[in-house]
Amino acid sequence: MDEQNGAKHRLTRHLLWASEETIERERIPLPVEINRDLIAKHKYILGIFAPSKDFLKVTAYYLDTSDVSKITFVFDKIDDDIVKKVSLVIKDMPQSPIHVSGFCMKQDKYIYELYVKGKKEDAADIVAVVQKYASSFHTSIEEIHLKQQDRSRGIQAVEHGKQKKQTRQAKPVKP
Repeated sequence: MDEQNGAKHRLTRHLLWASEETIERERIPLPVEINRDLIAKHKYILGIFAPSKDFLKVTAYYLDTSDVSKITFVFDKIDDDIVKKVSLVIKDMPQSPIHVSGFCMKQDKYIYELYVKGKKEDAADIVAVVQKYASSFHTSIEEIHLKQQDRSRGIQAVEHGKQKKQTRQAKPVKP
């Protein structure tokens, strides 16, 4: 497969960066090939980070609303019937969830996370429907709030960028 044809059929994009970029500057750089026009069409990005022993999975969802809630279901035990019932309830929701973790085992509990559009009250309605079909679980609902940007940091970055541009331009020297 030649290089041009390979790029055309590529499914993933990648970027390798120094971890200090994330730790010290608290940011994750975007690969050059990301469609920035698509990002600009949406007002918000919800990043979901799934840490594991050997990797960190980062999933970003483009959103037009900042109203997002996370529902965590905790089951002591599950069987095929519970998995089927919970999956069908989620599948039949009027509005598709943003993100679903599936059932994951952690510390002898079965965790199922669900991110949905809407406020805490909307998420409580979903929990009530799940309770009709699978009542043996604990749940928590967290309303996710928009992270406020550090204005001074942003201004410093902009000013720093302007200074760089100014130093690159040669100014005529007056005798």
